[in-house]
Amino acid sequence: MPLLPASIAEMMRSGQRDSDVLSSLLQPRLSRFLESSAAIIREFFPAELASRLIPYVSYESNMEAFCTLFYYIITTAVGQQTIGEEYVNIVQVDSSRLHHPQPLRRTLMIFLHCCGPFIVNRFFEATVLSVRTSTWILESRKEFVAGMLSKVNAILQWFHRLNRSLFFIGLSNDTIAKLLMSVGYISLRQSNVKPFPGFKVLGYFGLVQCVVTFLLELRNTVKNMSLVKSSLGKYTQESPVQTGDNSPKCTMCYEPFQQVTATPCGHLFCWQCIYPWATAKSACPICRDVCNSKDLILLVNFSLAQ
Repeated sequence: MPLLPASIAEMMRSGQRDSDVLSSLLQPRLSRFLESSAAIIREFFPAELASRLIPYVSYESNMEAFCTLFYYIITTAVGQQTIGEEYVNIVQVDSSRLHHPQPLRRTLMIFLHCCGPFIVNRFFEATVLSVRTSTWILESRKEFVAGMLSKVNAILQWFHRLNRSLFFIGLSNDTIAKLLMSVGYISLRQSNVKPFPGFKVLGYFGLVQCVVTFLLELRNTVKNMSLVKSSLGKYTQESPVQTGDNSPKCTMCYEPFQQVTATPCGHLFCWQCIYPWATAKSACPICRDVCNSKDLILLVNFSLAQ
């Protein structure tokens, strides 16, 4: 009699059992081990070296990733069942449903499952921080770029929710790592119990939520991009207006410059034109960047003559 694919309920019970083992058994022990390691480092290492090493052994936010990685290395990586898989009597198989996944495939699956989210989150955190502290991005654009990076990270989280919804419907695997590596489960229990229909209902509700969330985010992104495009179009103009006689003129009064004044964003105007404007509007007339009257720079001994 051929072995049947594992049911959604069996895979969920397996995952819950593994989560219980990680939270109640491995994480407390690893936490105590790291605390002891930090104490040993403080005691026997020079202060400067200890200050650099301690953050690596006391980084609590990495605890779950470290425990999960260690757990799957001593179980799945060596070809054994996890405690949860043994509890519900299911076994991992490759896409043929006839063979156990090869060691390389199991290793890649573990890496993607345990380290993938950790690396992605750290990458986006570091990139957003780099954008906000950079000197080559305009201040008015930093928050927009950081927001777009956050949206990309949110899209990756959205794919995780979408995969979960498809899993409940029966169209995907329980994790994206197993889906990418084509790793599934077969049940060693030959039961004829019909699958619980509530899982599909839950999956369809989750799928509708994912679609609505995606459409709303897409609409907001398109709106923001159109606003940025229109604002960037204004940068194509130069502050000085060139006329037929090659005489640069102010873009506000269209007269030759009088007391040339620069805004923080780099545009040039007459002092008598830009000062009242900046006092009332607090924005550059060309690019709409923040421009207060106190930030204006009067260019002394400066000539625009060609």
